[in-house]
Amino acid sequence: MTARPHRSRAPRSVLAISVLLVLVACGRDPAPERNVDPAPRLVGREVCAGCHRAEAEAWRGSDHDRATGPATAPAGVFAGETFEKEGRTTRFSREGAGLMVRTEDIAGPPRDLAISGVIGTRPLAQFLVDGERGARQVLPFCLDLRPGGPSRWYHLHAPESVPPGDALHWQGPTANWNQGCAACHTTALEVGYDWRADRFETRAAEEDVSCEACHGAGSRHAALARAGRLGPRGDRGFEADLLGAPPGTWSVDPVTGNGRRDPTAPVSRQVDACAQCHARRTALVEAALPRGGSLLATHRPALLEAPLYFPHGGIREEVFVWGSFLQSAMHGAGVVCTDCHDPHSGGLRAEGNSLCYACHDVARYDTREHHHHDPAGEGARCVSCHMPERVYMGIDGRRDHAFSVPRPDLARELGLPDACTTCHAGETAAWADEAWRAWAGPLRPRAAARTRAFAADDRGDATAGEALIGVARDEREPPIVRASALARLARHGGGPDDLLREALAAEEPLLRLGGLRALANASPARRRSLAAPRLGDELLALRVEAARLLAAGLAPGSPVAGEERRRLAAAVEEAAAAAALNARDPRHALDLGLLRAESGRPDEAERVYRAMIARDPRSLEARVNLADLLRATGRDPEGLAMLRATVADHPGSAAARHALGLALSRAGDDEGARRELAEAAAAEPETPRYAYVLGVALVAADRAEEGLEVLEAARRRHPDDADLLFALAGYLAERGERDAARRHLERLRRLRPADPEVAALARALGF
Repeated sequence: MTARPHRSRAPRSVLAISVLLVLVACGRDPAPERNVDPAPRLVGREVCAGCHRAEAEAWRGSDHDRATGPATAPAGVFAGETFEKEGRTTRFSREGAGLMVRTEDIAGPPRDLAISGVIGTRPLAQFLVDGERGARQVLPFCLDLRPGGPSRWYHLHAPESVPPGDALHWQGPTANWNQGCAACHTTALEVGYDWRADRFETRAAEEDVSCEACHGAGSRHAALARAGRLGPRGDRGFEADLLGAPPGTWSVDPVTGNGRRDPTAPVSRQVDACAQCHARRTALVEAALPRGGSLLATHRPALLEAPLYFPHGGIREEVFVWGSFLQSAMHGAGVVCTDCHDPHSGGLRAEGNSLCYACHDVARYDTREHHHHDPAGEGARCVSCHMPERVYMGIDGRRDHAFSVPRPDLARELGLPDACTTCHAGETAAWADEAWRAWAGPLRPRAAARTRAFAADDRGDATAGEALIGVARDEREPPIVRASALARLARHGGGPDDLLREALAAEEPLLRLGGLRALANASPARRRSLAAPRLGDELLALRVEAARLLAAGLAPGSPVAGEERRRLAAAVEEAAAAAALNARDPRHALDLGLLRAESGRPDEAERVYRAMIARDPRSLEARVNLADLLRATGRDPEGLAMLRATVADHPGSAAARHALGLALSRAGDDEGARRELAEAAAAEPETPRYAYVLGVALVAADRAEEGLEVLEAARRRHPDDADLLFALAGYLAERGERDAARRHLERLRRLRPADPEVAALARALGF
């Protein structure tokens, strides 16, 4: 990584000199400049520290300060120690002032590598090495630096096997620092990835999370200070206002015992600014500094979906706070991050329950009648019940920020983790449920309805659609919950048009995002009818989402024209640029290829797929998609040859055999096609699509009895699969078996009561 010289990190020893130099910049000169630069530019932390010395001192040594650092390590490590895993030995050593590691290499025998940097210090540190073509990779060997014990090495993926070539191997895209870590461990990162050359030219303004990473570019602020025009309520010179509400905004409501926000206090977009790193999201633009608006202006966030979250909204995988906090009543009341956390040190504003009692009545909540535990014990801590902890990266405990009320009844019913049995590890969910009911009596039904709907969807219950529609319509639910219910409807016909139109026109951006994701499996006509207006959305994430749905509108022969075509073309280019930014990750490279293929640019799609294959010659997804592209461009013999080679390399892959079967069918080899389609269906019976295509192929070959037998057998395994029900209803009606056809149609109607395609099938069959 190359840091810009004029923005590089200053040594600590010269900070005092820097402070003296910037006294002029902050209005200490006898003749302050009156011209204020209207175009914000980065100025660096030294300029900020000139006036904000207390904040700079609080920041020094914080997790943000130590987000990325030079290659250093505590004494006693990198002293010749070794680490053994699966018969492979890694050795850590020092060479002069540098740190070295000798470890496995994807290209051959172990080799010596210089450590080029370190990420974090609490409770663990990870180490960086420089790879090829500008890449930096994160080693899987972590240093446990928890206080009170000696430093020790452990493997991030223990006890999993991660040999060279595995997707999680440290030299693969999952462990790439440039695209996977750096945006949240530096300031104003420019990834600088060229997918054609598979090369990085990565730069950052500063190699840690410094002032402008949160506040945005500081030149206008400094210029206003020089001009003496900074006031407590006026223009502060930043695109992002992160100050939040002034002191005195919160008071305790004597009726509820909870904090009440002064409704006249200004609203801050601070949570969106913090979410640029403290959310599970994908960056859509380079150097995405806070701009004072929605997170969706620069990033595409994940919603409450499996496997990231449990059905009750609790954190499951690493999701980094935002998605859980947006579910909370505290967020709904106007709480922002710095109400609890000091923005510069990152520490809590108070210790223990004292932090909570700043907004919650201590006389009401610090009682055995409320928490039912020993006041001096762990159970009396607010966070024990309302912020259960989950451990990531082996040793890093992080608390859920939904501030939820424990629901042992749902834990008992659905097998979910719960705060009660997290502490009382020897007890059962049934025990916790009975104890809670004895304390609290009946529990709130609304949270249960949402949790049951999400749980049904997570386990693949096709009847979840109606419950999800209810959650999406419930205005009492937080927007992120409603948006997540909308997005989940993609697997259930997308939901009714009136619901989607309302969501797509909502003022709340997350509802618009959920409405777009609901259309993922909709017909092209329905996508265009509902999603086209969002091509002009003010937020980039929503334009990108709409472009992904509608890209085929740019293909030759499309009816899309005029202003709609212009907006679509612009949005597709934005979506392609975002995918290219992240294209070292095969998922994003595949997105880029699909965008280009669907939008009528097959040559560029082919370049993307061939670049993926050059990086990973065995890439299943790239080879299958390239073969399909070759078919679409009249080069089926080339595609067929590629698929034969892919099946030879991946003989157990249902996807490869399925694609080969389709290609053989197009080539006129019907028997070979049915053989491969049958192999695919047998290899992966849990995927009903393969049995569906095989059954349809058999019916088309005048082998209707066999085809219907395949379809019926698949339906028994997957009784709610819509494709199987559609096919069986149609074929059985054609054969005159109208009672059986009607039964399948009625099941479709129950599963997808608002799906226009189901209504169209009923009309076509005369039911």
